[in-house]
Amino acid sequence: MAFGQPAQPFTLPVDMRPKRSMYLTADLCTASRGRLYIATDGTVRVNNASGTFTDTAGCFTSLEGIWYPLGN
Repeated sequence: MAFGQPAQPFTLPVDMRPKRSMYLTADLCTASRGRLYIATDGTVRVNNASGTFTDTAGCFTSLEGIWYPLGN
């Protein structure tokens, strides 16, 4: 995702939502480390490792390699 995506870029469909909220590691702009927060209602938020949405998260967020087991 790139070029000004909002801090909450999408919502997962019902059958893909986790049973508990979770944080997953993601790569951001300029090789910064960040994370996705996925809530039980399916909302996904992007933030940097400090927990805020910054220019690095809004610039670029890679979803490559991000996964979680369904049913968890």
